[in-house]
Amino acid sequence: MKTKLIAGMVIALLIGNMAIAQRGSGQRGDFNRGERYNLSDRLELTDDQQAKINEMRVAHFSATQELRDQLKTEQVKLDDLMNNDQIDQKSIEKTVNKMGEIRTELMLARVNHRIEVRSILNDEQKMKFDMMARHHGPKHRGRNW
Repeated sequence: MKTKLIAGMVIALLIGNMAIAQRGSGQRGDFNRGERYNLSDRLELTDDQQAKINEMRVAHFSATQELRDQLKTEQVKLDDLMNNDQIDQKSIEKTVNKMGEIRTELMLARVNHRIEVRSILNDEQKMKFDMMARHHGPKHRGRNW
């Protein structure tokens, strides 16, 4: 029984990864690949601003890596708990709550990163930066900057 469950999970992961790989240049994919790198052009950043933002982005990514890893671990744990023959409601709730705490920390880190980036922009750049964030909606706001 466990062998079938593990095999099913492996197949589901493989299918999920293939679907993501085939997605190609979807809306979010274009944003991640293109507009992050186009930020300097769209905001007309100076070389100094570009360098500072790149340092901030690298620091932000490094600082949040552990949180992203924890979130992935908790998601795997939740998947395992949900697929057990005996459902442990308390453990599921505890895991979901932990995931919520991690997501909150990640969101705060993104907001703080966005504020930090915004602080080195002039007024015109801030207006453009804010419009770019609004254009991409709440799902993308603050990411990759």
